[in-house]
Amino acid sequence: MFTAEECRRIKNIPLSIMGCKDRLVWPYSATGEYCVKTGYMLAREMQKEKMKVQQKEECSKRGGDAGVWKFI
Repeated sequence: MFTAEECRRIKNIPLSIMGCKDRLVWPYSATGEYCVKTGYMLAREMQKEKMKVQQKEECSKRGGDAGVWKFI
């Protein structure tokens, strides 16, 4: 599952000196708690970014602005 080097690195991760228990945190909200609203907003942002990448790839395949330069 893990290489010997990965095991060594994992074992060397320092434990909390405060003695706090681990907890799950949702980094996309101010409270750290998951809610449908922030999950939906994140999903929409990810979808927009994916669309931008796809549009850039399509533009590159078609030659980008090559057609514009024919008229100049």
